[in-house]
Amino acid sequence: TGSTVAGKSFGEICGRYAKKCVLELGGSDPFIVLDDANLDKAADLGVKSRFKNNAQACTNAKRFIVHESVYDEYKQKVIDILSKMKVGDPMDEKTELGPLAKENSIKALRKQIKDTVDKGGKIGYGDEAQLEGDIDASKGFFFTPVILEDIPEDSEAYREELFGPVLSFFKIKDDEEAIKLANDNQYGLGGAVHTADLERGKKFCLRVETGMMNVNSATGGSNVLPYGGIKNSGYGRESSVHGCGEFVKIKTVQIFKA
Repeated sequence: TGSTVAGKSFGEICGRYAKKCVLELGGSDPFIVLDDANLDKAADLGVKSRFKNNAQACTNAKRFIVHESVYDEYKQKVIDILSKMKVGDPMDEKTELGPLAKENSIKALRKQIKDTVDKGGKIGYGDEAQLEGDIDASKGFFFTPVILEDIPEDSEAYREELFGPVLSFFKIKDDEEAIKLANDNQYGLGGAVHTADLERGKKFCLRVETGMMNVNSATGGSNVLPYGGIKNSGYGRESSVHGCGEFVKIKTVQIFKA
């Protein structure tokens, strides 16, 4: 479990010695909100999914793909939640967003946001002042929530994983565009789609290129179901009987009468 670069290096070593391995790597999970979604529920679960582990989890919701007819309303509901979010000491039970793991995490987010804005994207919500100046390690590596919009295809926010409290918002006009956008990424770990039509949701589950997909829930997996991704999110599975099978070597024995 780790970054794609680190995982591939382990995979190379395992291949050299013909050893099995399971790689659960990076992700840029799509969180799709369709025109018939329960927007209050989708906003609540979207924020919770994005900010799990202080927005530093591979299965965080990272790309919010929202139907144009509900885009503005949904974004405002998300902003309403973010504006009330308590940022502070992670040891305080009332804290909802603590610091990032290290200084380089802030530097990486700054670089990715600036690249996206320089190429035509815009900041739809957030404190732009935190993108500049020295980082005071004595106060902790805090980075408050940011929403990016109008994200260009050649930008870092479009192509890369943003490992921190940045929500990338995309506006789509129909299901086909949503699926195409969800799949236009190097990662394929998890994802979620929100819709009142469960059959519609099932179609997304089959067509979105991820190892895990949820309908009307957060992104991510379960401890009792196979957990893992495809593409640059890795291969193999953890958890459940399928996960157990990854960590054993199966031996076949046939016995016949003499």
